[in-house]
Amino acid sequence: MHHIDSSHASHTPLPADLWVHVIEASPTEHDVVLAVREYLALWSPEELARLPAECRPGKITDGDDITDLAYRLSRTHLEFAGSPDDNKLLERMMSFVAHAGSHVSRICAMLPQATGTQ
Repeated sequence: MHHIDSSHASHTPLPADLWVHVIEASPTEHDVVLAVREYLALWSPEELARLPAECRPGKITDGDDITDLAYRLSRTHLEFAGSPDDNKLLERMMSFVAHAGSHVSRICAMLPQATGTQ
């Protein structure tokens, strides 16, 4: 994975499109999880508080947490009635997390399937 130095990232946030490249360059589910954690760490408490409560990210430990968050963000977005600025924040988070979830799915699809025999 192309690690993003957190100390540097916190002072100079990466453009949103660069985070897509970080996700795409992540070869494993664990690397995607690390990238998502770094991305979420850049969000201020004030920004996170503007998201609907059900869309605020919790602890991200695996790909299932990422896809669950992507689902909650997408579902909430369908009926979101907040301000245009809050909608932009929701869309920014939703877009990134959905992309990360999609990449995790592609990674998992490439893994050898268990055959049930050992």
